[in-house]
Amino acid sequence: MRKNRFLINLTLICIACMVIVGAMAAVLLAKISQTSGFLIIVISLAVCCCGLARTNYRYNAYGRQFASRYPDAGQKKKI
Repeated sequence: MRKNRFLINLTLICIACMVIVGAMAAVLLAKISQTSGFLIIVISLAVCCCGLARTNYRYNAYGRQFASRYPDAGQKKKI
């Protein structure tokens, strides 16, 4: 894993954890409503998951690195 990708992944996961803890603390201290806290958590997790997927996309089976290592992987077999 490249150092930049690792740092981006770590940052996104830390942000998600901080938002969850912050929203839960705000709900428990009655600073915000429970519905608002739930929406904040869901939206932040969705954004962080999209960020993680975008960061790691080129290293999975459908990304660029796979295609560059196996250039004929996308071709259909002729019978």
